Amino acid sequence: MTTKFLKYWEEVPLVTIIANCLNPSLKPKYTVKLLQRYKANLGLPTHHEEARVNFALETMFNLYNSRTNVARPIARSSAGSSSSHHGLLDELRDDDDLDGASTDELKSYTLGKVESKEVDILDYWKRCSSTYPTLAMMARDIFAVPMSTVPSESCFSSANRILTDRRSKLGPNVFERLVCMKDWIDAENQTQHFVPGETSFGVDTQESGTTTEAESDDDYDPKDSELWYLRNNY
Repeated sequence: MTTKFLKYWEEVPLVTIIANCLNPSLKPKYTVKLLQRYKANLGLPTHHEEARVNFALETMFNLYNSRTNVARPIARSSAGSSSSHHGLLDELRDDDDLDGASTDELKSYTLGKVESKEVDILDYWKRCSSTYPTLAMMARDIFAVPMSTVPSESCFSSANRILTDRRSKLGPNVFERLVCMKDWIDAENQTQHFVPGETSFGVDTQESGTTTEAESDDDYDPKDSELWYLRNNY
């Protein structure tokens, strides 16, 4: 079980890390602490988690920030035509101002107050979209990603499910018996010394005159038997 868990969650996906960083009740500070506690419980090293979180958040922030500022140089070039001798210097200063403002936005959010855990995340970013415009764009895209705990193999597999729609209506005890019987039958079929006519309970049905088929009893309804579920679902 541990091996299969680590196959998918030894490294927490970056989209999950960014989503936690954009949660105002966690922010990067508590996201790092959660990851360190998580890795420690699994017996994995924790010293790289803070750098990994900060690098992922800053990289994505810079990507979004570059997209929001892509049209600004065009506006400056038309406005600076009247004073071309100051155009290059003004442009360089404006670039520094933009870089400083973007850095201040990320730093202000990271070092700002951590909200309570009851905060409505979507409402928070709606209210703070003017204060943190780039981060608000990131939150809009990140929190629109549908999350699922179903393994990809299960989603795209054509194999039958163990818990079918019919079997989901059964009680837990009956379902447990069905799973056990299925396991016994599989083991019986794979046994080299299996003798035809002898069941897994050691009863020779040919010598005793008994039969396991439903047709041996005229009043027998196969739908009342657990074997009926096995034949139709395995």
